Parts: sequence; C-alpha cells; structure tokens
Amino acid sequence: MNNGLADRRAAFEQALNAINDPETGRGLVESGRIKGLAQDSKGRVSFTIEAPAGAAARFGPVRDAAEAAIAGQIGVTGVTAVLTAHEPTAPRPGETRVRKGEAPPRATPAAAPPRRAEGLQGVSKIIAVASAKGGWGNRRSP
Repeated sequence: MNNGLADRRAAFEQALNAINDPETGRGLVESGRIKGLAQDSKGRVSFTIEAPAGAAARFGPVRDAAEAAIAGQIGVTGVTAVLTAHEPTAPRPGETRVRKGEAPPRATPAAAPPRRAEGLQGVSKIIAVASAKGGWGNRRSP
C-alpha cells in the first residue's frame, strides 16, 4: 500500500472512530465493528458494520452517520456501508465450541467401542478406479 492509500485509510478510520458504538460508547473502529474497509480505484469506499444480534435497529442511525462521515472525505466518489447483525449459530451435533483463551472440555470415555460396519463376506479390500476424463470440454473434433 502506498502512502496516499495509507493516509486515506487512516483518515477514514479516524472519521469512523468519531462515531460512537451505542453498545460500548467507544468509536466504531476501536470497538471492532468496522470490517472490510476498502476504497477502489474510482474512489468508492465500502465497509461493513457488524452489530450485535438483535441490535440492528439501534445501529441504523450509526450506519447513516458512518456513510455521511466517509462521503465527506476528500477523494470519495461513493460510499456503501452494510449493516449486519447475525444470530450466533447453534453447534452441530457432536460439535463443541470453545471461546478464545478457554480450555476445551475434557472428552468423556465412550461407554462401548464403536461398532464396525459390516462389509461383504470374503472381501477384504476395495479398490476405487477412476478414469479422470470428466464430462464437459473433453470432446475432440476431427
């Protein structure tokens, strides 16, 4: 990144940090709400504001203020600010989630060893063979 781009990014982050996160009271960049901040070669700036689940309504005015703050910066021709507020997904069966810095739970020994799948009698090994010819784009014209 050249110095001009680094300077513009720093100016964008400073403008976004002047807007308070309604959850923490800190600036949007400082609170970690801004993701994917970028400017393309035509001067269009884009970024995402990640709000907590269920707080999207409180962050609507924050998104509008962030768009206005960036639109007022030198060299900006357009702004796209996306607001997201995702519910945490539930773990899949057998999956255990651990927060950063926590120790994973200890595994409990299985009550019985897993059953082995029954195969074909008299067959000890199976070998898979593929021709790797594919389907599309392999036809040769005369």
